Amino acid sequence: MMKIIKKILNIYLLTILMLSLSISSSFAQESPLKLASDQWPPFTDTDPNSAVALNLVREALRRINVETEVTIQDFEDVMTGIEHNSFDGSAALWMTGDRENFLLFSNAYMQNQLVLVGKRGQDVDLLAMNGLANRSLGLVDGYAYNRDFENVDDVTLIHSNSDEENFQKLLNDEVDCILVDALLIEYLLKDQSEEVREHLVISKRSFIIKPLYFALRKDLPGAEKIIKQFNKEIKKMANDGTYHQLLGLDWLAMDMNNDGIAELIPKGKVIGTVPPLSSYMVYADGEEKPTSMKYYVGGKYYDSWEDIPEKHKGTVNVSTSPDASNPGIRVNFK
Repeated sequence: MMKIIKKILNIYLLTILMLSLSISSSFAQESPLKLASDQWPPFTDTDPNSAVALNLVREALRRINVETEVTIQDFEDVMTGIEHNSFDGSAALWMTGDRENFLLFSNAYMQNQLVLVGKRGQDVDLLAMNGLANRSLGLVDGYAYNRDFENVDDVTLIHSNSDEENFQKLLNDEVDCILVDALLIEYLLKDQSEEVREHLVISKRSFIIKPLYFALRKDLPGAEKIIKQFNKEIKKMANDGTYHQLLGLDWLAMDMNNDGIAELIPKGKVIGTVPPLSSYMVYADGEEKPTSMKYYVGGKYYDSWEDIPEKHKGTVNVSTSPDASNPGIRVNFK
């Protein structure tokens, strides 16, 4: 009799456990993480427009079974909504002291690197180092970095509606130089490399560097666990080629072992027959890209191209135009 009672009790407890898990799972499905961002192409934008930062964050969260609901609206409304608990956080934020008071930040998963672009013959590296006194600078209306120039008196700011328009003003001598995110430069080099090298010069040093973070409210239940899992998943995505696919690039530079120095990471295990001409710096402790970097291929570190085993050095079919996921721009150089 006792065995029967014990068996019935075990079945009852198992039923309660399964019901509890079902309710928990159901609740998770009905309560996606509410994230908000402003319209900031190519990083954040409304669907179906490509938004690489949003795509990276949503994919990392999907992999750890966290559903998301994204709202795109004015930046001031984004921050007000987060502070008043209308939103749980944001997929793409710069870190400030004020925001750290109420937000938990992930490790930086990208960094906005603004480089100066001028016409061939200009010394934009000198301008990036010494300032832009008595020069005209092309900016895109509405971009967050514009705030860095609000109180600059000796620079003439010329605003455009898009990066494409900004490039055309530069080519038409309507501005001395323009400020462009390095990610867009990578897309342009991939799609129109010959024209870029013939007509433009790009500063080797970044004019502005802003690490980009995923952030959640500190008072959100489970926020710390989500951030911790997100950090781990992002590194996996860089290693398995997901980062490259979502960014639409073949080579990335990212600090894989947290030593503050970036490694060059290819899209796959077959990396080509010659070293890459360029790579996009995802993030490396806010530092400029070193002139010499290690490689991270097939889960192993190599000090130089020559150290990489020959089995990885095969011909790669590299597309000369942006991928479907690549929000690249196209400039008319004629």
